Amino acid sequence: MKKLTHTSGNVSEIEWSPDGRTIAFVRLYDAQSQRDPTPSEIYVVGADGKGLRRLTMRLLDVQGLAWSPDGDLLAFRQRRKGVFVLGASGGRPRQLAGSLIVSTGTSWSMDGKQIAVSAFVRSVPAQSAVYVVPANGGTPRRVTRSGDDTMPVWSPSGGKILYQRNSCSVSCVADIHVLDVANGADRRLVRIDPSVGVESTWAPDGRTIAFYRRRKDGNFDIWTIAVDGSGLRRPATDVYGPALAWSRNGNQIAFVRNGSIFVMNPDGSEQRKVVADATAPAWQP
Repeated sequence: MKKLTHTSGNVSEIEWSPDGRTIAFVRLYDAQSQRDPTPSEIYVVGADGKGLRRLTMRLLDVQGLAWSPDGDLLAFRQRRKGVFVLGASGGRPRQLAGSLIVSTGTSWSMDGKQIAVSAFVRSVPAQSAVYVVPANGGTPRRVTRSGDDTMPVWSPSGGKILYQRNSCSVSCVADIHVLDVANGADRRLVRIDPSVGVESTWAPDGRTIAFYRRRKDGNFDIWTIAVDGSGLRRPATDVYGPALAWSRNGNQIAFVRNGSIFVMNPDGSEQRKVVADATAPAWQP
């Protein structure tokens, strides 16, 4: 294990570039209070620890950092603002979808032409919906129509979007959905607890989805399900962390248990700790 950065402040939003040579991350500074926005800066560093560069001066509440598929751009969102794109070599961030207040999601389509976000219209605050935002700055398009829809993630093929639909009446529930963007077909896959707060993830082949589900005792398990709704299974129990990460070949899943990073086969076999006192696993491309 090698330490790559020596910057002050906390580090979050750690993201590998598509070619595996560069890592982007967000450096966080202390806010004045819990209600205040968090000052943030975006950095990149080589996978060998060389070439640390700051791409932005202080921005407020940078979240959802994501590389474009060609590695030329970084997308991110800021609290109560739209989504932004920034050149991988720096420069002035360019705001997209200024009419939207983006809450979750900055997921690129595989062709790099669109970014999926969860947002509501600034002039008509309401429950959020999933929008696809043209990366060149065109008009956002709403692709879901009911519920409070959050955490969109494009499929590896780029044709579908995975998202979470939340609804509250007597109590709150959440369902994982898969939307076919081209024809609008929407499939509900499985119910989860709305308090999970972590994006579900596609296997690299686009056939399986991994997600967290909360038990009645408050603990969390990892589940997987096929994109057609079949094959629901629970490969790991008593886990929780800020991310689930499939290896690039789909043969392993990295996860967090008791503050350490583990890996396992997708069926739950061969679970082993690989890094102690660490979270937010991300596989190198």
